[in-house]
Amino acid sequence: MESIRTVLFDLDGTLADTAPDLKRAADHVLKDLGRRALTAEEAYRTAPLGMAAMLKASLGSGIGKYDLEKLKSSFLEYYRKSIHVETRLYPGITDILSYIREKGLAWGIVTNKPMFLTRELIETFPELASPAAVVAGDSVERHKPDPEPVLKAIELTGSAPGTTLMVGDALSDVESAVRAGARGALALWGYGSYSTAGNIAGGEFYKAATPLDLLPLIRQ
Repeated sequence: MESIRTVLFDLDGTLADTAPDLKRAADHVLKDLGRRALTAEEAYRTAPLGMAAMLKASLGSGIGKYDLEKLKSSFLEYYRKSIHVETRLYPGITDILSYIREKGLAWGIVTNKPMFLTRELIETFPELASPAAVVAGDSVERHKPDPEPVLKAIELTGSAPGTTLMVGDALSDVESAVRAGARGALALWGYGSYSTAGNIAGGEFYKAATPLDLLPLIRQ
């Protein structure tokens, strides 16, 4: 088995716990509608699924009577202004990124988040400076679990699938990796408990309870 030369990370729920600030944005929209705020459990369960899923946790079937584009605009406007209020990097992320840099490996981010929000968020964390590749939701036509986002990141880093590890908290992350011919690692420290039911197509993957559990994979 070839040694890992590139490590790709999902952003929300893998590098950073962004759910609290996503909840703040959703609650802002819900307050304007006169509806209740989300519970913390609802926010963590629905954040990986997007804005509509977060709002539906409060609005229920009644979400259909609202203009989702207007709600999205309000959500994004508020979120952009408060993108780094409660968001934090997960414990161990700084250490694993430092190790990757010390060993001269490439690293990148593959996320479904729009590029303008991705850039704004990572620029608030010095620890996330200078990734070799950033592939956002609007960088590609097809999203994870399609292999296109991972293949795009591999191309940008000048890597090869066989020497790339993709780390993410959702099964779609690891399925995208495996279908791209890369290795996948499921980040159990993130939102995985809400989003990892089921199986993936294409092959096996690793499971990591903490970011530092990735070290044996990277050292192989």
